[in-house]
Amino acid sequence: MRLLWLLNVTLVAFASALPKRYDNYVVYRVTPQSEKALESLRSLNKYEDVEFLIPLTKVGHTAAVLLPPQYQNIFLEEHRNLNDYINVEVVLQNVQEAIIDEGLRPESKAGSFDWDYYYTLDDMQKWINGLRLKYPNNVEMINLKTYENRNLTVVKVVFNPNATKAVFVEAGMHAREWIGPAVATYILNEIIHSSDSKIVELRNKFNWYIAPVVNPDGFVYSFKDRFWRKTRTPVTKPSGKICIGIDPNRNWDFHFGEGGEICNDTYPGPYAFSETCTRELSNFLLNIPEKVQSYIGLHSYSEKILMPYSNSSEHLDNYDQVYKIAKEAAKVLKGVNGEDFGVGTAAEMLPQGSVVGASMDWVKEKMRVPYVVTYELRGKDFILPANQIIPASIETLQSILYSVKEAEHL
Repeated sequence: MRLLWLLNVTLVAFASALPKRYDNYVVYRVTPQSEKALESLRSLNKYEDVEFLIPLTKVGHTAAVLLPPQYQNIFLEEHRNLNDYINVEVVLQNVQEAIIDEGLRPESKAGSFDWDYYYTLDDMQKWINGLRLKYPNNVEMINLKTYENRNLTVVKVVFNPNATKAVFVEAGMHAREWIGPAVATYILNEIIHSSDSKIVELRNKFNWYIAPVVNPDGFVYSFKDRFWRKTRTPVTKPSGKICIGIDPNRNWDFHFGEGGEICNDTYPGPYAFSETCTRELSNFLLNIPEKVQSYIGLHSYSEKILMPYSNSSEHLDNYDQVYKIAKEAAKVLKGVNGEDFGVGTAAEMLPQGSVVGASMDWVKEKMRVPYVVTYELRGKDFILPANQIIPASIETLQSILYSVKEAEHL
């Protein structure tokens, strides 16, 4: 009997260590055109493993839903019944195949670092430490902490010790948005190594702070469950059920949105800065000695440059100036590969009320940083093939270089 118990425990432990598979899952883009259609789509939430990757908010707004195979016929039958009221488009036909083809670093590349593959947190941090050792006068590696006691690494790049202004770039707030950390490390590499005159000028005018993975615990877990979004902090419901994770980009102390379903992907937490990673990063930001002139967040996906604020139609005090720079930055980005990014406040560009307690809004309001934007990077899904990393990185870098230079005197 004891042998059987040990065997069961071993099998459970083995199964939990395996990556979650998404065989025959499909991602649909859906737009409800009536209240009845909206309620029909909301009813999908009752099924296990159904996940809205882009939140379902109101009639006329597009969402994206990840459906396991056992519920696809139910969904499609309901769509047929409401054909005139739900617009449906297949984004990914077989999610597991897309994950396999995405492009993780192969074992043969262990110990190296480039932008032909997606790399693990450990790979990134070893590479960053190598930069610190190679350029001790220019690169500082600052390690903040997370709930699971991982390092939340901020890299400070200094080429002019007398610089009084800084640029801050953050990525990896949401674990499944792998393209963000890849682009952030590309930018870091270029700021250190490039001889391009635009980069040389801006690394001498500004000290650069780059945090490639703001949510390390979640990022590590996303290699076991590719669609994991949140942190890994456990939260207990009144019923006693334990759910894991809080949305770190709704956990900042500006218009913090209390409440919400504890197990949801967008749960903001029991209180602002409940998460170790957001608390540590916010404290770090407040103590940066230079004046932060530009703050840039890298998220995915949807091809937008977003400005504060996220939950209000209120405009920035310098809205016209920021909008003009962001609009031109989008043109610069388009000039690289032809990708067309929309520009506007998050409240205007995203489903109403979908983001509260965002880092971008907190930075603008509490630190009064003149130029604050968030890039929603290229792609139609979180699964972006690795052959898109370099094109995404080049276009984003060129856009950022333009905006940092233009925002210098805001």
